[in-house]
Amino acid sequence: MADIQLFAPAGEPALLFNVAEGVSNETALEFASAFLASVVELGIEGAGKQDGGRWAIVYLCEAAKALIDTARPAENFQAVKEGAPQ
Repeated sequence: MADIQLFAPAGEPALLFNVAEGVSNETALEFASAFLASVVELGIEGAGKQDGGRWAIVYLCEAAKALIDTARPAENFQAVKEGAPQ
């Protein structure tokens, strides 16, 4: 059970939430950006100092990662890392 993420990209198993199949890359990245902007606001406002705020930051980051992973699958990251043309 530890290998399954709480939030997962489309088509992968998740304990709680999956990104819906068919979400466009643009929409996935737009929402990831909004989630990460919320993380910044929580940090600036000091909510991260409280237990609930810390968990909100963690979950928003995990959801944003699932959205980004849906828009840009891991095999593409490996190709970029190795210098392969896209």
